[in-house]
Order: sequence, then C-alpha cells, then structure tokens
Amino acid sequence: RMVTSRIKWLEVLMIACCLFSCATSDHTPNQKIATVKEYKKVGEHGSSTLYDVVFDDQSMNYQWPIQVLDLKGSSYEQGYAYGYLQGPRIVESYDLFMGSLIGKGILDVFARQVLALALEWQWGYLSQQVPQEYLDEIQGASDGGRDAGVPELFDIGKIVAETIVLANAPGDIKDFLYILIDEFSKSTGFDITGLDLGEVKNIQGLQCSMFGVWGQRTQDGQLFSARNLDWNKDTGLAINKLLTIRHPKNGYAHATFGYGPVVGALTGVSEKGITVHEANLEENEITFYGFPWTLRLRFIMENAKNLKEGVALWKSTNNTVGFNHMIGSSADAPEGPAAVCMETMRDYTAYFYDDDPREAAAQFKGKQIGFPLKDAVWRTNHGYDPTIRQHYEWGQSVTTWSMQRYLFAHEAFASYERNNVKIGYEQAINITSILGDKGRSPYQCTDSTTGSNVLSVTYQPRDKYAYAAWEDGSGESWRPASCNPYVKFDLSKFW
Repeated sequence: RMVTSRIKWLEVLMIACCLFSCATSDHTPNQKIATVKEYKKVGEHGSSTLYDVVFDDQSMNYQWPIQVLDLKGSSYEQGYAYGYLQGPRIVESYDLFMGSLIGKGILDVFARQVLALALEWQWGYLSQQVPQEYLDEIQGASDGGRDAGVPELFDIGKIVAETIVLANAPGDIKDFLYILIDEFSKSTGFDITGLDLGEVKNIQGLQCSMFGVWGQRTQDGQLFSARNLDWNKDTGLAINKLLTIRHPKNGYAHATFGYGPVVGALTGVSEKGITVHEANLEENEITFYGFPWTLRLRFIMENAKNLKEGVALWKSTNNTVGFNHMIGSSADAPEGPAAVCMETMRDYTAYFYDDDPREAAAQFKGKQIGFPLKDAVWRTNHGYDPTIRQHYEWGQSVTTWSMQRYLFAHEAFASYERNNVKIGYEQAINITSILGDKGRSPYQCTDSTTGSNVLSVTYQPRDKYAYAAWEDGSGESWRPASCNPYVKFDLSKFW
C-alpha cells in the first residue's frame, strides 16, 4: 500500500537510523533459520522427482509442507512431469486463490468464468513473444495434469497461462486500461496511447522490495541478493509452496521459489550464480506486446553466466508493464558491479548500477529522495530515472511507504558500514526480513495477522545457498513470510 504519512523525509531517515541501531543483530527479527534434514521423495515421473522438505528441527515446520520439484528432460517432458506431479495440488490451491479474489457464491462462479475468458484473451497478446520451448512446457503441463486425473475443466496449462497474465498485470486494475488502449491502437492503427485517464488515487497495490550487495560491504566481497513479494495474503496459495529446479537441455540449471501454479520466476537463482528479482512500478506506458516477466527472468537465468550477458539478454527482449527488476551476478563480485536495477516500462529501460549520480540527484519538491551507495543497489516501488518518474502513476512523495522502505534498506547498509560489520548471510537475511511487510513495524514480528509479505528470499549464490520463507497459516493463524523460518537450501545438491 502506498501509505502516506505526515513525517518529513529527514524524520523518516532519522527514525530508520534509530530503529535499525536498536534492532541490528546477526539474525532476522524472529531469529529463525531452518536447516533441511532430508528431501523425502514423494513422487516421480520419468527422470523428474518430487520431494517433501523435512527439517532438522521439527518446531520449524510450516503448517503446510514445502515441496521441491526437480525437473529434467525436454521442455515438454519437464512440463508434463510438472502437470503430472503437481496437478491435483495446483487445482486445489488455484481454486482457493481465485475464490479469495472473486468469492465463492453462485454469481461469483459466473464472474470467475468471465475472468478466465478475459485472461485467455489477454494471453493471446502476451504469449506472442514467448519462446516456443516455454509454450511446449505449458502444453506438457496440460497433458500431464490430464493424465494424472485432473478434470478437463481444470486444464493445468490454462491455469499456468492465467497466472502468467495475472503476474504481469499492473498493480492497480485501473491501469489495465492503458494495456487495452495499446492493444486497440496496434490492432486498428488508430493511435490513442496518449489518452489521459486522469489521476489514479487510493492505490492498494503491490509493495515489493529487492537488493544486491557485494564488494567492500560483504564477507569475502561475495554477492548477497534478496527479494520480497508483498501481495494479497492468505489466498490459499500457501498450501502449495514450491521450490522448482529446472535443467534445460541447452541452458543453465536454475531454481525458482514460489507456488505450484506459477511456472515462471517470481524470483530465482541459477547454477552460474545469476539471481533475478522484481518489484512493482506503476507506469502509464505499458503493453502486453512483450516478454512476460516471470518467463523472461527464467530466460535470463537459463542463458546468462554473468551480468553483461544478463543485461544483453534483457536488451534483446521487450518490456511489457512497468516493473523494477534486478539481475545479480556472483561471477562479477567482488570487483563489481555485481548487480543492476532496471526501471522499466513499454519500450524503455533505465539501468542503475551502484552509486548512480541520477539516483543521488533525484528530488521531490526540493528534497533529496535518492541515496545511492557504493557496492549496493536496491529498489522498492518507485523509480529514479527522470523519464520513468514522468510516467509514474503512484505518489512521488518522500513519505510514501515505498520511500520509507527504500530508506530502511539504505540505513541497514549504512549502519553495518558505520559499525565495521561485513555483511554475511545472517546480516543479509536480517535486511531481507526487515524489508518484508510485517504491518506495524519493520523491525519486529508481532503475533498477529498484520502485513502482506508472502515470499521472502535471500541468496548467497557463490556458495549455492538460498534462504527462503513463505507465508503460512490462514485466518487468525496467518503469519507473513518474513516472520516465519527462513529455510536454508543447499542447491549444490541439485546441480
């Protein structure tokens, strides 16, 4: 939520400084890092295997288990195994998810059918620049789900396509009008893309965050990176937590963290140490004639082994809706830059490396709002490029929740520097957890349902470790991801 406050920007920074100095420790606010005892095999098809994660400390257990799906074979075969091994759980979690968005009454069933038709219609545009191997994978998911006994009404491939469209949609449904205008203009030749839709107010959108830090700020100069997904909570997806490992025939193995119905990368890391990240950025120059970001990030992990190659792949493909993205590269640490933030909208990307002067020069009503640092990059839900800011749909004020979280990250890096603390995995997880939306305070986990953080992941790609936390529970027992155990995954076991 882009919540405004009457606190002035300097007061926000001072409060962040004071709170962080009190909260800084070598652990997350809830001090829980879970280690994996065993990957218990619960299913297999062909060369692909499904595991349940078993913890050393049973008190760390989630209400619903975390699963690991290790996929091998051709694109179609991996999609088939995905549909076959995950199909029934996908149907259950996606049905709960759609019910949470629309409702479960008789009229809501009709509304869901209308929404499904609308998503299928938009997939017709969004799929046009999707590489054939991903389309083959989606077809495989349809066939695998059918052969696993999933009713035809719940085609797994269609569910996958729907989730890709939903993930690629603007944070504010009002801004979908810009996409429809773009489609009308391209299909008719009548350009109305400059149509003024008026000021957007009372936004209730996404509030994600991400960062990369390396060099003089970290232990051994290695890269640590992170991503928080703050979104609709308690939707039912938590019953289908999934770490997916993919081994493409002609690319690099990679892992994605998220939920069963999502085949793309909400976030992820590759065997080459490439990490990918996203945070919403509400722009009015947007389109569905491009590469959907959840698959685009997978494409980068599959094909890049360093930052230069990752950026080149980004430049060779097309943007869709406004997002902040980040690519991290362990191979480029410690010298750096080992990560780049990308502020995007239709046909335009602004690239920000560490200590960028454009970020330092950004102002709002005469007040500085950018505080870049050497050997670190980070973003929440606003931009710093002048063109991006010109098309930004949400509040620019330095007192927005996005700006406050940007300052929390800055103060975390600056505080460790002042105290001569080199950031290791515990400090990186600490920063990740602070930035995940927990409601009342970024520095405390209260025993309540406040917050909207549904996925929180820290990467240590040099050593092939990832630390991931998911939302868990439902109703009054729901708790945000950043207040649940961060599970330490040793990905060297899979590649």
